[in-house]
Amino acid sequence: MNDYTPAKFRSLSAKFSRFIVALLTWLVAVIMVWDIRHHTFDLTKAVLLCAVVAFVGGLVSRFTIRSLARPLALLEHGITAVSQGKLEPIQVSATRDEIQHLGESFNRMISDLKASQEEIRQNRELLEERIRQRTEDLQKAAEKYEAEMKAGDWIQQFKLSACHNFEHQTPCKTNHYDRK
Repeated sequence: MNDYTPAKFRSLSAKFSRFIVALLTWLVAVIMVWDIRHHTFDLTKAVLLCAVVAFVGGLVSRFTIRSLARPLALLEHGITAVSQGKLEPIQVSATRDEIQHLGESFNRMISDLKASQEEIRQNRELLEERIRQRTEDLQKAAEKYEAEMKAGDWIQQFKLSACHNFEHQTPCKTNHYDRK
């Protein structure tokens, strides 16, 4: 199987982290512009504010990676395993949200697939047994028919020899298909 990744793949956590960084940068810019307009701009305050924003942005990024990227990576790993034929339940992160629900639904689907494959296997075995039994029945019928034909040939030969011996008395008919 090939690993499909969209051409411009970006994870949800990366998108969310970028959004938070943009939002916090906008907040810092607004505060700095406010201070500059009111002639209260302090460089120390601006550097401290940027450091706090970077720290908060890092925390938000770490949180989103834990809450979004890791559970989605587990789902992706499970889906890849199933696509390779491994019908084992996947590890579901206890996020108490849609991602957990998706993982649990996926595990139910895997369970249903396993049950379906087992039913197919049982039906295939039953069908193979029926075919084997029918084949045996046909072989027995063919042997019986062959034996009857051999017995019929003996009777036919007896009739012909009897006719040959009594040829001068009456025309002999061995069966209703014989010529008159």
